[in-house]
Amino acid sequence: MDERLLRPNWTALKQAEREALLRQIGERHQMQLEEFAHFSRWGLSLDTAVYSYEGSEFVFIPGDTVTLGWDEFVQGMDQHTAVAFALDLDEDFGWEEDDEEELDEDEDGYPNIEVGEEMRSEIHKFLRSCMTEVRQAKIGPMLVERWMQETCYYPAALEDPEIAGNPEYQAKIAQIEKGELNGCTIHQEVRFTRTKQRCKVDRYQGVNAKEQRALVEQQGFCLPTVDEWEYICGGGCRTLYVCGDSFDLSLVPEHYMQAHREADELPHQPNGFGLYIGYDPYQRELALDSAGGFVFKGGDGGCFVCGGSSCELGMLPSCAPYFKGLEEDGPVDELHGDYDFVRRILRIE
Repeated sequence: MDERLLRPNWTALKQAEREALLRQIGERHQMQLEEFAHFSRWGLSLDTAVYSYEGSEFVFIPGDTVTLGWDEFVQGMDQHTAVAFALDLDEDFGWEEDDEEELDEDEDGYPNIEVGEEMRSEIHKFLRSCMTEVRQAKIGPMLVERWMQETCYYPAALEDPEIAGNPEYQAKIAQIEKGELNGCTIHQEVRFTRTKQRCKVDRYQGVNAKEQRALVEQQGFCLPTVDEWEYICGGGCRTLYVCGDSFDLSLVPEHYMQAHREADELPHQPNGFGLYIGYDPYQRELALDSAGGFVFKGGDGGCFVCGGSSCELGMLPSCAPYFKGLEEDGPVDELHGDYDFVRRILRIE
């Protein structure tokens, strides 16, 4: 492997040499180089390139030897984040549930309560139970898909006999084309989406993890390992969230914010590697553990969210080192098209 493709060496290169290497990478892997780009966020930055390939965008990410996993705070949780976790995790925190609305709140809407050392210790214990172990990992350079791709949904034509001959489907299509609906999903059957041209149709076809992996590999790509996923999500950051040990509401997707408080739309921004990753706990990505088994990263399918948790806990599964919740769901097998996604990578030897 070309040692220049490792992050410490990559950052030391002159821009002209980086650009020459990026052109060679695109040509070698038959991807169209769209632009040279600089990404920077949360202390992570990279000079790289954006490529296009069959309708998807990829970026080059250099390899590195990094520390992954989590077991200790770097900065410590601020009061707001600690209060949110305390309310979520301790049902007997010194008040009755019916009295919670009577608690005084600060200007940001957080209860004015003191989170003592005992409760902070319980929060820390809980967090450690959810995270992968701290470890050193050697990550190779790769091309990584910027946006995750959905599973189980496949484009279909409006003229498809099963679409055209179904009265229920035709009624939904008519509503969408009249502007009465923006879209409609019939559970595990079909999805209709309003576009500028005409209604877009996607059929649902169930797939399991093994079949999805085979499909990705037939396309010439791989699923990321847990180590690779944590690296491309957090870059080796040592804080709990990519933004720090305390929570930043700007990380919360709009539909989740609306469930908790009114907010303007919060557009996603790429991370310091140029990826749109770890933004929505409803959406989890398929990855491989060290034994080659299937696991999910980047979300829990909305389990914490649907359980009525705060934004702070609800977004925890989007953290790079997050691995499991309070209960194990068993082996990953059948994928759910509305919650389970894939992000293709191409390792550069």
